Amino acid sequence: MPSLLARLLLSALGLHSCAAALNNLTVYEEPQSVQPYVIPYLHGFAVQSFGYVVQFPATNRSTNGAVAMLALYGKKEPAVPVHIHTRYHETFFVMKGAVNMYAENQTRRLGPHDFANVPPNTNHAFELLEPDTEMWSAVAPGDFQFYQQIGDYYAPTPLAPWPVEPGPEPSDELLIDSTGLIFDYNPTNFSLVTDMTNGTSDLSQPWHNGPNPLPGSLTSYHMASGYGPTYLHQKLDHVIQLYLTGAESNNNFTLATITMRKARGNETSQEWRSDYAAQLFRPLQGQLHIRMQGETVALGTGDLAVVPAGTPFSFWSEVAFTKVYHVAAAVPGGKTNTTTFGVVHDLLEDSIPWDFAIFPDWYSTSR
Repeated sequence: MPSLLARLLLSALGLHSCAAALNNLTVYEEPQSVQPYVIPYLHGFAVQSFGYVVQFPATNRSTNGAVAMLALYGKKEPAVPVHIHTRYHETFFVMKGAVNMYAENQTRRLGPHDFANVPPNTNHAFELLEPDTEMWSAVAPGDFQFYQQIGDYYAPTPLAPWPVEPGPEPSDELLIDSTGLIFDYNPTNFSLVTDMTNGTSDLSQPWHNGPNPLPGSLTSYHMASGYGPTYLHQKLDHVIQLYLTGAESNNNFTLATITMRKARGNETSQEWRSDYAAQLFRPLQGQLHIRMQGETVALGTGDLAVVPAGTPFSFWSEVAFTKVYHVAAAVPGGKTNTTTFGVVHDLLEDSIPWDFAIFPDWYSTSR
């Protein structure tokens, strides 16, 4: 916690660290209504289920129905039961550790910043593989409530990502009660594919040894970190890797990473806004500064900023290297004329294809 003098100085400069919470943006529980907010890492409602913990830093209520954000934490665990969702589109993004992702008779070992796309009616399961694994899941629409129904409330002191002692498993009766529109348990005609070579069950497709293009349709697929379609913004030097667009999500949401250098001069005053998409920003590395409603908060790894549709905001890095996980999801009933939403759409309008995972070691545009 910063000292009183440091907090007063930060306040005078209009800058607040997320941990200090000297602002109206930082919350420690998910809001029950639509509003701009930042929620610190590991804070908020959580449940324990299947040997791991699930948190919900962005919900149906806080994003106006657009998307829910789940964070899963745990140690090595057996695979969850094979299942499908008839309404919900799930994405899986590994933050740390490793996960075996099973989807439609394809299996990949996902490491940090690898991705899996699981649209509705897709047989799937996953298995946590490492002693400390964390995976983020954006789900649309946002009213996905399965884990809340089957999990036990988890609120340790001090905050820990997951319990060192195993908790109770959900009963078969509870799982059955949660089936239907949310969760269809043990679908038929599907078995886990466990035979892999170099982390993949399909050697006909590149996996960490070649490009993973977007399929351009609503289907399940996997994407390795750094191997997806990548672009460089020609003025800000932001590097955008696309993991998902409207073409792969029935025009519901876009998922990308944004890698940025330290901002210069007036780059911190650039303002963005989307009138039809709620946006989520979660640092993977470095430190993200975000400004909304006249206040600035510095986000560290795992903190989450939620920007409702129609909210003007600015974001930038004040350290040498920052990489951010970003989701932009269309609010139900909103107008969507593009396949990329939110700030990613705006950045791509002034971007070029880029062959590297980082920004150049020179400034693209002289000032």
